[in-house]
Amino acid sequence: MLRYNQDAWEMWHEFTKYISPDNFPPTLHQEKVKQVPADLGTHELSQWMEKHHKSRFELAFSDTHQGNVEAFLAEFQFAFLRWFIENDDAEACPRWSHLLQAVYNAGERAIAKTPSLFINLIDILMRSKNLRPYFGGRSIR
Repeated sequence: MLRYNQDAWEMWHEFTKYISPDNFPPTLHQEKVKQVPADLGTHELSQWMEKHHKSRFELAFSDTHQGNVEAFLAEFQFAFLRWFIENDDAEACPRWSHLLQAVYNAGERAIAKTPSLFINLIDILMRSKNLRPYFGGRSIR
């Protein structure tokens, strides 16, 4: 069990503010990616990709969380905390990494459409860096 530093209360509160007691624990989701049919020609493949292909960000944010910034950030925070406290958590680390990569590769259009997600995510990432000393200096992989 980790020792709690009372001086860190405000940082912890801000770091976990999207994790609601009403919906605890948040679900760590797994998006289902549609598989490309193997028998498509070049033209059909192009049409299929335009109609069915979604980015990792679209799947996680728009489909799984229905565009809800708070729900997306709650899952992101919970996955990080669960993995960081239990380092060998085989579900939390890949999910946190998946969500981080989804945001990283979201593109300019997604940033312009939902700037609050990106602003708040940067704040969360900075807070996670600042909380490292309270975890005994363990580094993020």
